[in-house]
Amino acid sequence: MTWRTLLDLGIGAVVARFTWERPGLWWFRYVSGVLVLSFLAMVTYGVIQHTMRAAANQPQLEMVGAIAERLGEGAAIQSVAGRPVVHVKTSLDPFVIVYDAHGQVRYSNAQLDGKTPVLSPGVLGYAKAHGRDVLTWEPQPGVRIAAVVEPYGGADGGFVLAGRSLRVTEQDEDALLRGIGVAYLAVSAAFTAGLWSWYRMVKRRRTAGQA
Repeated sequence: MTWRTLLDLGIGAVVARFTWERPGLWWFRYVSGVLVLSFLAMVTYGVIQHTMRAAANQPQLEMVGAIAERLGEGAAIQSVAGRPVVHVKTSLDPFVIVYDAHGQVRYSNAQLDGKTPVLSPGVLGYAKAHGRDVLTWEPQPGVRIAAVVEPYGGADGGFVLAGRSLRVTEQDEDALLRGIGVAYLAVSAAFTAGLWSWYRMVKRRRTAGQA
């Protein structure tokens, strides 16, 4: 038996004595495992939820870009008119609102309780300063909209907003949260059972070795 083998056996015995066989460290392993599982569950939900929310901005991004380009080139406001009315409280269809440079509505096919939903003036200011604003707009409690605002230039400059209800997206997010929650509980239960069985096995071997 070489000195390396003896060294490995010695190190293995020390590790077994001061890690696997110390009851206090079993609790440390359990808590550490649960924390890791919790972190992974939160990261998984966060990444998928962010992807789903970003996807909810389609087709608003394309609509805003195309309309702003046309209006900036001097097209008449009638070029975006003629769209069917969208009742934002109940409909899932996208809608368009065009504002002038002062924030007054020039065109809208969005209706909320019989009138165009009111947008905070700060949104237009942010879009003007940054070139675009992508936001969750809540013109009324319980009515949440994935909205994109973009300014346009030209002689009659202003802003274009395109929006769409977030109702289906948020339902999908709730289903995702429930699914990850169930998976987290199942994996945590399996981890707990496995760690407990391992602890019992080590304890029985230690008791047998002392007999």
